[in-house]
Amino acid sequence: MDRPGRPGARTLAARLIGVTRWLRCQPETARLAVGYLAVAPATRPALIAADELRSGLATMVLCGAPGAAAGLQLGDVAGPVRLIVGDHDDEGLAQSRRLQGRLRCHSDVVIAIAARPSFRDGEELERVAQLAVDWFTHHLSEALLAPDRGRVAAVRSARDSRFPQSAGR
Repeated sequence: MDRPGRPGARTLAARLIGVTRWLRCQPETARLAVGYLAVAPATRPALIAADELRSGLATMVLCGAPGAAAGLQLGDVAGPVRLIVGDHDDEGLAQSRRLQGRLRCHSDVVIAIAARPSFRDGEELERVAQLAVDWFTHHLSEALLAPDRGRVAAVRSARDSRFPQSAGR
């Protein structure tokens, strides 16, 4: 349920989709691979966006319990997904494994040792950040080797988007 005065998951997903498509149409960024990093509770909008973008998103890292993913259709999520959960978060681990079972794309569940569900401590954040960096380094580099993967669908949709075609004008 949305909180008063805050945008809902679908609104946030639409913003992510718009920005991603806009980036794919810009000369400076068109050939760059795009990945999302989402920390709970932002996992739901990121998953909605990834499902709609299909192969237009290179990869994604989700941190924390993805409980908000329940009920989402995820069959079109194409890019590899890493789910990071703290080792003291049994429910988050169970939710991550359930989500992984629903994804058709390559995915893994990584347990951040000595991390609480919120990843608030500086050392916890460092461990989680390194797990995300490792994933992005591998999968974004891989996507750059196949630069047209997903580009056609993303660009076609971006031209119809309400998102501005160029920034700063």
